[in-house]
Amino acid sequence: FSVGDYYDFLFNVQTGILEHVGASVERVMGYPAKDYSMEFFLSLIHPEDMASFIRNEDTVLRFLQTLDSEQIFRYKMRYDYRVRRADGSYARLLHQAVAVEVDENNTVVRSIGVHTDISHLKMTGPSVLSFIGLDGHPSHENVHASSRLPQWQQLTGNDAEAPQPLFSKREREVLEWVVQGTTSKDIAEKLFISVQTVDTHRKRILAKAGVRNTAGLVKAAVEQGWI
Repeated sequence: FSVGDYYDFLFNVQTGILEHVGASVERVMGYPAKDYSMEFFLSLIHPEDMASFIRNEDTVLRFLQTLDSEQIFRYKMRYDYRVRRADGSYARLLHQAVAVEVDENNTVVRSIGVHTDISHLKMTGPSVLSFIGLDGHPSHENVHASSRLPQWQQLTGNDAEAPQPLFSKREREVLEWVVQGTTSKDIAEKLFISVQTVDTHRKRILAKAGVRNTAGLVKAAVEQGWI
C-alpha cells in the first residue's frame, strides 16, 4: 500500500461516514483526526480535481456491481488527486481502498483504505484509475472513467476482451514488494523463490516498464496505476 507517508481510514459507504481516521493524518495533512469527516475531506479536494474524483467514484461503484460476493473482496481500487493541507499547500494523495463488508444484496457497506502522499512522485497530470486484482484476479489498469459508459467492457475502452496485463502474476507480486523498498533477499523469502529468480523478475519488470532503475520504476508504477 505504501510509497510515502500515509494514513488509514474506515469508510461506511452506505451512511457516508468516516468511522475511523488514523492519527497519522495530522502528520500527513496537518489536521487532527477528530476533526475529519467526509464533508470536511471533500471540501479539501482541489477544485480542478473534483470532477475526476466524482467520475472515478462512480466508475468504482459500477465496477463493484459487476463482481460476485467472492470477487468483490479481491480488488483494490486506486486513483489519485490533490488535497489541501492545513498550511494551504496541496498534497497529491494516492487513494487505495478495498471492500471489507457487504450486505445481503452484495452491496458494499464498508471499505478500508489508505491515503498516501505521493507529491514527491507525481504532482501534476491526470488522475489514473486502476482496479488491482488480488490473489490472482486480473487487474484493469488506467481505466477510462465516465458515468456515460454502462458496461464494464466499455470502461476498458474495448468492445471485446480486456487488454492483457503488462505484468504476469508473479511479476506483479515482485513489483509490489519492490515499490515498498523490499530487498531481493527478503522478497525471495516472502515468495518462497530464489534470489536469482527475484532478480530475473526485477530485470523483466524494468524492461517492461521502460525504466532503468528502481526509482524510475516506483515513479512509473504510481503514474501508470500499476500498484
